[in-house]
Amino acid sequence: VYPNPASDRLYIQADGFTGMISMQLISAQGPVVRQIQNYRIDSVSSRVELDISEFTKGFYLLYVRDEKGFVKTERIIIK
Repeated sequence: VYPNPASDRLYIQADGFTGMISMQLISAQGPVVRQIQNYRIDSVSSRVELDISEFTKGFYLLYVRDEKGFVKTERIIIK
């Protein structure tokens, strides 16, 4: 995940994930502020771009899961 901290765009390099992935961006207060489901990852495009310009500054958790159950969680700072 880069850049971190980020201000307008966040890039997720989804290496290690296969097939369809789901992503959730969760604010420090708990609610899911962005959710993407059924995003196909293939060998050519394993990078996902998220527009985060509308979100309030602070800490967030990014939760990514693929169809085989592989899960990755990252702490994100939006400045």
